[in-house]
Amino acid sequence: MKSFLKTFRFSRKGWLFVLLLIVGIILLPLFSILIRAFDSDASTWELISEFYLSKYIWNSIGLVLGVSGMTILMAVVPAWLIANYNFFGRKFFRLALLLPIAFPTYIMAYTYTGIFDSTGTIQQLANILLGNDFANAIYFDFMTPFWLLLILSFCLYPYIYSACLVSFSNDSAQHLEASKILGANSISRFFKIGIPMAKPALFAGLFLVIMEVLNEYGAVQYFNFKTFTSGIFVAWENGDLTSAVRIATFLFATAIFFLFITQILIRKSKIEKTGKTPIVLEQLKKHHNVFAFLFCGLLFLFAFLIPFMQLLFWAIATYKEVVTFDFYLVTWNTFIISMVTAIIITLISFILLFAGNQLRNIGGKQLASLGILGYSIPGAIIAVGIIMPFAFIDNSLQTDWLLGSIFGLTIAYLIRFMAVSYNTLDGALKKQGSRLDEAALNLNTKPIVALFKIHFPVLRPALFIAIILVFVDVMKELPITLILRPMNYETLATEAYRYAQTNESAMQAAPASILLILLGTVPVILLHKLIKN
Repeated sequence: MKSFLKTFRFSRKGWLFVLLLIVGIILLPLFSILIRAFDSDASTWELISEFYLSKYIWNSIGLVLGVSGMTILMAVVPAWLIANYNFFGRKFFRLALLLPIAFPTYIMAYTYTGIFDSTGTIQQLANILLGNDFANAIYFDFMTPFWLLLILSFCLYPYIYSACLVSFSNDSAQHLEASKILGANSISRFFKIGIPMAKPALFAGLFLVIMEVLNEYGAVQYFNFKTFTSGIFVAWENGDLTSAVRIATFLFATAIFFLFITQILIRKSKIEKTGKTPIVLEQLKKHHNVFAFLFCGLLFLFAFLIPFMQLLFWAIATYKEVVTFDFYLVTWNTFIISMVTAIIITLISFILLFAGNQLRNIGGKQLASLGILGYSIPGAIIAVGIIMPFAFIDNSLQTDWLLGSIFGLTIAYLIRFMAVSYNTLDGALKKQGSRLDEAALNLNTKPIVALFKIHFPVLRPALFIAIILVFVDVMKELPITLILRPMNYETLATEAYRYAQTNESAMQAAPASILLILLGTVPVILLHKLIKN
């Protein structure tokens, strides 16, 4: 290690070069899209712009607004109840209501379709128990926009729930205690103290929900709901890359618009905090206790337990024909690509964060923060945006190292999920304050040595958490993997999606889906511990 460190004696110019290189890679898809969008070679653009573009725009915006409203309703009330009151099942629901975030949206979509369609679980039970006439009478068309909104909301409300739970538990505690002393009732405290104090956290969680909705492909494709992302895939599959890029430009503009709006809302809603004080839980009376239990219980039932049990039933019924050597190979592919990518992304985030701190006096921190913009770029844009430079490099060098390779796929994941590890490490570094830099200064240690011998050991727990979080995000990613994966290379996400494309084989997607969900609960448990602390 000593000889390795002696080899790299970075100057300020060296750290600036590292910073610019990483940020340049992150922003590569955007530059690529902006350049290609003006290309005249777009065979289907006239058809798309005349008949489909307006539908993509209004459907995408409507989906964002509808899911935003539903997730706020689902998230804020249970977060308030759990943070402020003691009721039956409170400790269980505190963790349980985070679990739906482990459900990929497309898996939730095909699972509920299998429950409610004409040959699904509900119809079969109704036919057996109450007869065919009753079963026909209660049947309804499940494949409508409303149920798509509901399914996406079930999967995404934990983003807002977790943020509001922290805010209600800590940030507003002193104000709530003061309002109790002044005689304010619970409803007044909720609307006049709790909600205003939680707005920054609420809007931060809402931004993540919006980005996930704009990135959504599997569920909207399953429901045949035309959005920007589905339009990008249609154009790309038809061989019209320029039209796909132009649709991606509209999608990026929509993402920037919502980013701008949420950032304004966050800035306007910031309130001076007086410190963190634990809330003294108030015991709910009998009928209020029942209401709190039913609200949280029904949400957990429909957002997690029912679809999970249905998947488990399907997995038990089909595992003998599905869990073959190919299934183990897919699982191995998923584990390797997710773990290797998570380690690479976390280490690069660590270097990016350190480089930004070293150049803080010339705006290095702000420049490093550009590296997390990839999380606000939907996966379909990233995938389409890097096809062109990858193809150019491969053609110039007469190789296939990038396009359709594991290496190229890893770079796409790096762009998309850099923010996950960067924010985790940044939060841990802020807790240390300037102590690490002061220790390095007192020891007269060079920055590159301090990076590996001081910062790295101290931040090791945060590095471990960041790797796990990125691992699960990469494992569940669908749009990027579908577009950029090597030929005949499947992951658990693409395997579940492939099976779910037809109702006849949807049950066979259950083993891969169950495995994805179980692995997805790992960061949920970590997140719960962080919130609790």
